[in-house]
Amino acid sequence: MNIKKLATLTSLALGAFTGTVLTDLGTANAAGTFAWQKEVVCKRSVLATPIMITPSNLSSDKNDGQGCFNGPAKNCNMRMYQIMVESYLHGEGGAMGYGYAWGPSQHDGNLKGIIENLSYIKSTGANAILLTPIFKTEVAQDQDAELYKLDGTGYFTSNYFEVDPKFGTKAELKELVNKAHALGMRVIFDAAFGHSKINVNPVSPSGHRLVADKQCRDITGNPDNMIFTYGTCFNTAQSLDFLKEVATYWVKEAKIDGWRLDQTYQIKPEQWKEIRKAMEAESAKSSNSYKLGNQTVQPAAFMMAQMASYNLKDYQNVAFVNNSLESAISLPSRNAMIRVFATKESLSNGDCSKPVSFLNEETNKLNNLEVHASMTNYISGHDIVRFGDLLQRAGYEQDGRKGDSYYNAHRAVFSYMTAMSGPMIMFYGDEVGEDMPNFAKPPASKCYEVNQCDDHVARTQARASGFNSQELNLKKDIAEYLNLRDTHKALPNGSRRHIYSDESVYIDLKQYQNDRVLYVLNIGESTREIAISNEVWNTLGLGTCSLTKLVGKGAVSSGVIEAPSLSGTFFSLNCR
Repeated sequence: MNIKKLATLTSLALGAFTGTVLTDLGTANAAGTFAWQKEVVCKRSVLATPIMITPSNLSSDKNDGQGCFNGPAKNCNMRMYQIMVESYLHGEGGAMGYGYAWGPSQHDGNLKGIIENLSYIKSTGANAILLTPIFKTEVAQDQDAELYKLDGTGYFTSNYFEVDPKFGTKAELKELVNKAHALGMRVIFDAAFGHSKINVNPVSPSGHRLVADKQCRDITGNPDNMIFTYGTCFNTAQSLDFLKEVATYWVKEAKIDGWRLDQTYQIKPEQWKEIRKAMEAESAKSSNSYKLGNQTVQPAAFMMAQMASYNLKDYQNVAFVNNSLESAISLPSRNAMIRVFATKESLSNGDCSKPVSFLNEETNKLNNLEVHASMTNYISGHDIVRFGDLLQRAGYEQDGRKGDSYYNAHRAVFSYMTAMSGPMIMFYGDEVGEDMPNFAKPPASKCYEVNQCDDHVARTQARASGFNSQELNLKKDIAEYLNLRDTHKALPNGSRRHIYSDESVYIDLKQYQNDRVLYVLNIGESTREIAISNEVWNTLGLGTCSLTKLVGKGAVSSGVIEAPSLSGTFFSLNCR
């Protein structure tokens, strides 16, 4: 979120609230076009030449011994299904929902709707649920009705220790967490620890106090005044005991497994470290153990930073310095993926048709982070454009015409996230290729008037049934990819040795102890044949190796890999 640009309610139409509600692309110019509408045509590679990999063209790039790349990070196999609570499903007999909020859904999501569909969520291959804030938000005195749209997001809470009655009750929340745990899924909460609504309850159940302060902290550590009329930041030093209690209260109360930390930079790294210590200490208590499926476990104490930055130095300085937090949602990695598979939100000549080798270039940069740091990969979310809409914006697909290439592009990008070490997030609906119909075209009027701005258009109406055969096949294939991480630890936890990449083919060797998986991706329009000489495996110190297909559309015969267009395939590497 960029609070500084949200000066008053009258500026909602023009301001930027990246991360929660609005966007700088929120108004059409006189010609009726939008910033992303450029005369740019993205084209996929048509390269079809066979590939022969020998020691002479074997890449030397690798990630090893840090983060989840064979390093000390925890929770590397966390596969979160992100739910925007107000725009998800409505359970009959539950709370009414908001009914009025940013985005194109019906806005009647409630906790009961999630509870009723936990088995569906599990079937996507997820092993965790990430909920947007579920805390109580109250109407402020003299509040303009338009601000009610913001209240539904939950990012400006009025009480950190109560469930929003428009979503449900604390009993329903506990039921959700308990049933998710019984199905083998962790539950991650989301909250802004650095700001709230002006009418926030400043006293915790234990009597700790929250001290309001109109001065926030920006991503560089400098003062950033809260201009939003109905919001406030905190004196974080004086409020630290209160914030520790927020983090630990929900472990004791509901046995949650961690937090997504909105606008992480508003709190100093040394303060995050104290909050993390409190979270880990509470989670380690035997009184908080629970059954995850059939296994008795402790809450995961997963602390994941969120900040809208493409600069890895910001993640280092805000989230990871001095072992402050464990993970961070990786906008840099997402940026690399969409520039290879689709396009950025704001389309220009440099924002699409990147060769697949660009993924390797960007992944190499992760070696510069703290040794414990893990980046959480994602492709869509509640405050960015869905992957399906970006495919259409790039011109790869036509709006309303979802053919094989549309669904195969989804398969390919999810295969890549499966192959990357570290946690990952799947935004609700992406498992079936959800998009916003007609969004590749400009809205008929100003985007905020029709709830189709870039940073809230992804909040479409959720579905858990009524899928066509293409959607069901995509969901099945994505689940097969994600579940492979349970049986092959090399994928979420392994070191990465890059083998080869060109404009359309990308190959990584993932290894964790004796588990070795070869990942082959082809983003082009032509099938590629790939041969890897025995000398390559000898060069890597592996001896003589053979390949066995695990998952994907590719195949291997007589040592030659066939990689179909827009596909990702996993092979077990067996060496002696």
